[in-house]
Amino acid sequence: MPDPLSELPRTPEPIGVAADHGGFELKHHLVRTLQGAGYDVTASSTASRSDTKRSLNGR
Repeated sequence: MPDPLSELPRTPEPIGVAADHGGFELKHHLVRTLQGAGYDVTASSTASRSDTKRSLNGR
């Protein structure tokens, strides 16, 4: 089976990865995998699994 990362184009643009608290662990795995393959990755969103969702009005 071919390496799925080998099919991604190598571009100078960073790859952005974000997730809410439900996808925290998957996001970190994806960031580490992409960085290990040489991609410039910018991660954003929650800082931990325990961060809670906020409503649109900030309450």
